[in-house]
Amino acid sequence: MLAGGGVWSAAMLVREIARARARRRQRRAELLVRAPLLPGEEPGADRLVVLEGERSDAWWLPGAAPQLVITTAALRRLKGRQLDAVLAHEQGHAQARHDWLLHCSGT
Repeated sequence: MLAGGGVWSAAMLVREIARARARRRQRRAELLVRAPLLPGEEPGADRLVVLEGERSDAWWLPGAAPQLVITTAALRRLKGRQLDAVLAHEQGHAQARHDWLLHCSGT
């Protein structure tokens, strides 16, 4: 019974990791649709992605090379130190790996 429980736990862990990777790939694919590369732009070269949007928003896409996503509404609304504070806040989330904390709590 104990060995069976261990195998079950390992299988569920592998399943969760696979689903998390699939969700990350899907989010990045959706991001490419919303923010296509400009002529001459290298894919994945920058850590900043600017999206057109009416809602002020900013977030980090986790991964090996995390990317900051920010909307044009946020850029229009926030000035100087406010924008610096939002960027530092989001960078703190990335450095602390809060994406893992959210994933684990959801699991």
